[in-house]
Amino acid sequence: MRRRRGFTLDPAQALRTPPHYHQGMAADRLPDRLPDPAPTLAVELLDEHAAMLETIGTLRVALLRGAIGQAREQLARLGEQQARHIARENAALIPQLPGDARWSARVYLAEHGKLERMHAELVALLAPLPAHVDDAELQLQLLDAHAPFKHLLEHHFEREQQGLFVEVGRADG
Repeated sequence: MRRRRGFTLDPAQALRTPPHYHQGMAADRLPDRLPDPAPTLAVELLDEHAAMLETIGTLRVALLRGAIGQAREQLARLGEQQARHIARENAALIPQLPGDARWSARVYLAEHGKLERMHAELVALLAPLPAHVDDAELQLQLLDAHAPFKHLLEHHFEREQQGLFVEVGRADG
């Protein structure tokens, strides 16, 4: 058992939703037990999902306030989190995905690529802007421009939690 953010984390219960986890995720449909070969990896990946969602939330608040400098910092942080996370999944989980999985490895790899491209587009969108903008219409446009990325990220995490994590655990169990 580990203590994390004020609650006890039992790896056997890792796929249940921690109290700080994003409410919109489909955690109620996740299995009661963790995939076997690397329970600590699954726990870490779930924690990374939560951390990335927290970062994108902070990024969106910065955009809404017109704090472009802070939004750039959060976007850079998100890019680092995302790159590390994708690399871990591509190396440790994707190769173990069974051939008869609900979603093939191609689906996960395509979504990883799309998330990377969308992130790069958002970086480019913010690059020419000053550190702060007061134009409410521009702030809203920037927030709207980030919405598809946020939605894909949430959808991708659900797919991983309902498919990739579960099916790799079954294949090894």
